[in-house]
Amino acid sequence: MGDEFIAVFYLRNNSPENNWYLHPTAPLVESIETYIYSHDALIETKKSGLLHHNDIDFHFGQFVNLPFNDERLVVMHFKSRFFTSPFTVKILPKELAKNKLDTENTLLFMSIGACVALAVFNFFLYFGTQQIQYFYYATATLLFTLGWSQVFGVLSNWFGHIDIAWTLMPFFPALAIIGLFSSAFLQLKSRSPKLNALMKIAVISSLLCIPIPFINIGASIVAVSIVGALTLNISMISGIYAWIQGYSPARYFVIALTMIMLPTMLVHMSNLGVIANIDANIYLMAQLGYTLDTLLLAFALAEKYRVLHQQHKEMNILLESRVEERTQALNDAKLALEHLIDELKQADNAKNTFLANMSHEIRTPLTAIIGYADGLLEGDINRSEQENVIKVISQNGNHLLAIISDILDLTKIEANKLTLEVVATDIASLLNEVTSLAEMQAKQKALSFRLECEFPLPKTLYTDPTRLRQILFNLVSNAIKFTDAGEIILNVAFNNQTLQFDVKDTGIGMTADVRKALFKPFEQGDSTTSRKYGGSGLGLSISQRLAQHMGGTLSVESTVDVGSTFSLALPLTEHAYEGLIDKLAPVVSNTLSAIPHKPDFVGAQVLLVEDHFHNRELIIKLLNAFNFEVDAVTNGKEATALLTNQQNAYDIVLMDIQMPELDGIQTLFALRKLGDLTPIIAFTANSMEHEVNHYLRQGFTAHLSKPIDRNAMLRTFTQLLPCHTEQHAMLGAEELESLCNGYFKDIKMQLFSVLKANDNGDIKTLVTLIHNMKGSAQSFGFDLLTELAQELEFAIQQQQHQQQRLLIEKLHLLHKFFQTDQIDALSQAITNHGFRLSQVIESLQANIEIWKAWQIHLQEDISALDWERVAANSVRFVRPFELLSLSHCASLSLSIYDACHFELKDIKRIQSYCDELAVSLSALAEALPPEPLSP
Repeated sequence: MGDEFIAVFYLRNNSPENNWYLHPTAPLVESIETYIYSHDALIETKKSGLLHHNDIDFHFGQFVNLPFNDERLVVMHFKSRFFTSPFTVKILPKELAKNKLDTENTLLFMSIGACVALAVFNFFLYFGTQQIQYFYYATATLLFTLGWSQVFGVLSNWFGHIDIAWTLMPFFPALAIIGLFSSAFLQLKSRSPKLNALMKIAVISSLLCIPIPFINIGASIVAVSIVGALTLNISMISGIYAWIQGYSPARYFVIALTMIMLPTMLVHMSNLGVIANIDANIYLMAQLGYTLDTLLLAFALAEKYRVLHQQHKEMNILLESRVEERTQALNDAKLALEHLIDELKQADNAKNTFLANMSHEIRTPLTAIIGYADGLLEGDINRSEQENVIKVISQNGNHLLAIISDILDLTKIEANKLTLEVVATDIASLLNEVTSLAEMQAKQKALSFRLECEFPLPKTLYTDPTRLRQILFNLVSNAIKFTDAGEIILNVAFNNQTLQFDVKDTGIGMTADVRKALFKPFEQGDSTTSRKYGGSGLGLSISQRLAQHMGGTLSVESTVDVGSTFSLALPLTEHAYEGLIDKLAPVVSNTLSAIPHKPDFVGAQVLLVEDHFHNRELIIKLLNAFNFEVDAVTNGKEATALLTNQQNAYDIVLMDIQMPELDGIQTLFALRKLGDLTPIIAFTANSMEHEVNHYLRQGFTAHLSKPIDRNAMLRTFTQLLPCHTEQHAMLGAEELESLCNGYFKDIKMQLFSVLKANDNGDIKTLVTLIHNMKGSAQSFGFDLLTELAQELEFAIQQQQHQQQRLLIEKLHLLHKFFQTDQIDALSQAITNHGFRLSQVIESLQANIEIWKAWQIHLQEDISALDWERVAANSVRFVRPFELLSLSHCASLSLSIYDACHFELKDIKRIQSYCDELAVSLSALAEALPPEPLSP
């Protein structure tokens, strides 16, 4: 099988096309060297294959230029330890080749994705049912998918060259597991001992062949073809035999094997040289056949479950008939047994319904994926439509992800493992988010959405905002979905210590029977409702159970063709809320939109520590887009070595957690021990609440989760680095700070005069002063003053006395903030935050409670004498303190850090630093406005 040979041929171009693609149809060739001669002179040399970069991913051809009416001598040197089958060299126009092979690549990845999704789903079923067939099915699917992925060179393309032995090896255990699956699924042990014995031989043969790829590649290709043919043929014979005997699930099994056997046998016969080369990508055909086989085997498993359920039902009927024949003396026992049987039936029906609905919900998007894949393969879809087709495939993939998320939520609730994260929640912010989503969705259907508030309402709730938003989003989205004309109203009221949200619509309404089953999983009116409006029917079930976990109730009132009202009632104790409001204050956005222009971090140095190549490349590109200068290493050991020689050379370290050599937490402790104080951000896919808290307690400055949330990442960076915008690019930081500082001295006097004029009732002077302030403040970084002055001027002109008093109170709060001595240089803080005072105050308001909690944890670590963690934790917020000109807090943090490195720890001194830090943070909290000041 392994050899090298040379193909020599002439190419003459009689067409106007100059750009061509030489396409050898061979898979798994290690090296192809192509020499192109013109008039006996070598003009070009190219390399392709598994060991080289290829012009088109996963295909070993090469682009060549052949002018019109010209001739080339082509010499192709093929060298490999293995050649799986005879092959030809095709020459295609460049664009045609790209389109054709890109389509094949799309089909390949859709096929791989579908197989992985089915494998994961069946692992889920195995853990739920403990039936070994699901485990065999899922494991074999993953192994075959792994093997086929490398047949096409996918893994080598992603991770670098992978030895062919590891490409071929997964097929042998996969074939063994297929044999075990067939034996268990078809019940061969009891149905046909002879076929079961033959299947054992096939399984043992497959297992014995596992070392062959590491000994002789050529022999392993022959072995996988022979063992594969043996296993599939025995499985097919066994399936037909079981079908003939009346075992109905076997029909899906036979059809599934047919889907994979036809293209696979072509591959095996081609590998063994039994048939000539076929002018088609038989390996892609085999992969697609395997995908159909995987899907049909899922049907077979579902059919088997149905048969088992039927048998169970018949056994129950038989048992009932025997119980009825018992004497009257056993009547009580009989009634108890019947009651137990009814419960078992309900449990079985519930499980059966769950599996059937899950099967339907997953098959629906898979139908679109496979249908469009067939259309692409058969050429039924025009090139102009292919972009829309890919979008449909992406949408269906996201739909599958949403279904899995709902199932995970439902599973957590059923297992009583759902935990609520109770935090202070601003009701204005919450209602603003719900309203924004509702207005957008309603607008798409030409509906009206209205928020009605019956004041007073609690200002701050102590609840889980994520779960409360989830319930309200679901109720509002359902109302919009089932309403074709009219309006949706969200009414919020607080009466008798109960906060109630009523979502009213003018939609299709519901009958009493529908309402009874509405909160059951997968229930959605009737079948026509499901077909017309879509959805899995899990949302209301999850919402009701979340409401119950939060101590509340979710109910519904509805009239057919009139509309429905869903009511969420949350009883609140006196400790579950703070304050009352008689209007909704404007909400300060907590998203990147709060930054007026694209952030510019020019000159900022970032060290990225990430072991995954593609993640590393993606993050570097993203950071470069914001003018970061990025260095990257692959593990903590490399990062430590680099920073040992260049301590504090970087502004930020972005650190993966799970890495070889040295993990993220070990690296954090090592760097702090070396004296490196660079802010280190934990960058990991571990994003559960307890995991995030664990990383922050270890001393990471912040946490960012994977996959990448661009906005969250930039928000974190703007808290740790001076952030300038294109608006002020023409001025340097020192010039901006100088302008801001000069104006700050003047604005304090102006603000004092404004408040004095208001106290004296001198409206004329007041209007003049605020008009001047409105025109100048924003240019010097005091944007918040401009906004307040503009609103105050308007309120005075319109004689809105209540609004005027509210705005004057905000100016009093701002004047008090200007007097604090905790911030050393407010102008420097403003310059570091996009030249915006509002950003400084919002950053302080967002972080002050976090800092106070951090100081308490630091105190606990000191009391526990955990000096390694004290050292790591003490410098966690040094950079944010410096950016906000909280020099005293930064200095105290560094003093604690320095004291931790003395051999003899002065615990009293360290404790005094920590106590002084607590006093400073409390004074800062006292000076801060208690709520957003933006009008």
